[in-house]
Amino acid sequence: MPRWFAQVRVETAQDRELLRLMKRANCAMVFIGLESVNEETLKLFNKHSTLEKNRRAIAAFEEAGIRVHGMFVLGSDADTPETLRETLEFARNSGLTTTQFFALTAVPGPPLTRRLAEEKRIFAWGDWQLFDAQHAVVCPSQISPSELQEGIFRISRQFYSVSEALRQLVRGRWFDFAIRLQGGFLTRRIERDNASYSRALARFDKVRADLSTELDKLTEKARAKLHGYGVELEGGQARAKAYFSDLLQQFESACDELNLELVPYGHALREMASKKLEKYLHALATTTM
Repeated sequence: MPRWFAQVRVETAQDRELLRLMKRANCAMVFIGLESVNEETLKLFNKHSTLEKNRRAIAAFEEAGIRVHGMFVLGSDADTPETLRETLEFARNSGLTTTQFFALTAVPGPPLTRRLAEEKRIFAWGDWQLFDAQHAVVCPSQISPSELQEGIFRISRQFYSVSEALRQLVRGRWFDFAIRLQGGFLTRRIERDNASYSRALARFDKVRADLSTELDKLTEKARAKLHGYGVELEGGQARAKAYFSDLLQQFESACDELNLELVPYGHALREMASKKLEKYLHALATTTM
């Protein structure tokens, strides 16, 4: 039979007889959605797997003589910049022949997408050419979009680096040596083709940070003011509502001063910040009134 490839679940590795038959039938490589090295992310993605289970699966395929292509999704609310480094280390040391590092992408339909849309955290909604898992289009909780984008490019370069290719050559793995070199070429080309988007994300994140600082100031002002109004009284509540309206006007002025219409995805930034301020003010009203 000619060589063939298949996308499989991690659980496939538990059936050693199946692996033997796959190899006998000339299976050369399997593609597995490992998704993450972060146990919390695996839970958020509802993956019935663990890091150790993934590690054992790769080892079982390798023992059977079948190469493994591992796929990871980065940018969950549990992921941090450290997760990027840990993902690279796992990919390097677990025996993967090739790998892909994807950015979390909010495709239409799933509950996760609906939640992110409600929270105004999908900033490129409708610009579908960017929804290819190669572009960061969602704002994670613990890492900025530009950090995520740059981090994915960085760990891809490092996995497919010349030094990693030579390491495979020293081990006598000629195929892995060649594929690492080819992967490095493709990674650099993809990064080069997306340089303008990376710059746009950097600017997006800078303005997002400025808006967040402005929101923190407005919230502190509101907290101090509310205590002075005696909002437990009917008159105080009315004054508080009027003050909230004034805060929203101050927020709109801050947006205008930042010239958000000139910032990539500036409309989305405005919506995100507005949603955040609304959440802050609601929390203040609930805890104070």
